[in-house]
Amino acid sequence: MKQSKLIEEMTTEYFGHDQTKYMPLRNPDMTKLSAQELMEIDDVIMRFGDKNGKWLTDFSHGDIPWKVTKDIGQEISYGLAHYRE
Repeated sequence: MKQSKLIEEMTTEYFGHDQTKYMPLRNPDMTKLSAQELMEIDDVIMRFGDKNGKWLTDFSHGDIPWKVTKDIGQEISYGLAHYRE
């Protein structure tokens, strides 16, 4: 995406550490998402938008999809999202 000039990589300081952010260089095509998908995205942003990376890592590693995926680096099946606690 960087090579295609779709995103720009930015490095900023966050609590004394370098943080890399990827900023889009064009607006997303929202027509590809259904109204339900947009509502779900908004819900996730409302619930988790103020959390930091450490909190999100700890939270996700306590979640069923992470727990039942055996191998490090193995893709986590999207279908496992339906088995959350």
